[in-house]
Amino acid sequence: MLMAKQAGPSQSTDTSATPRVRFGLTVGKRLARRAVDRVLVKRILREAARHCAPQLEALTRRDLDIVLRLKAPLPERVTTTRTQLKRALREDADSVLRRLRDRLAEKSK
Repeated sequence: MLMAKQAGPSQSTDTSATPRVRFGLTVGKRLARRAVDRVLVKRILREAARHCAPQLEALTRRDLDIVLRLKAPLPERVTTTRTQLKRALREDADSVLRRLRDRLAEKSK
């Protein structure tokens, strides 16, 4: 349901000693019709990113910008409960960020 659209070196001119990881979140209106659902998706992505950021910062030597976006429509409200939706979104977000972390770990070796 989610994907990391872009992960690359930051274009920032900040020359701080510690690398920063910044996240951008995109949830299109076509994929989540209701504003409440778009906000929910962003909130869950933001929380997952907040938990994963220290691990990603430890693996990279320079600033990194990551854009996360919803790539599949949310299921109908009739078929899933809000709790099921939240759980599925968080599992998806954790999975995407875990794959990104593993890819960064491979590159740093």
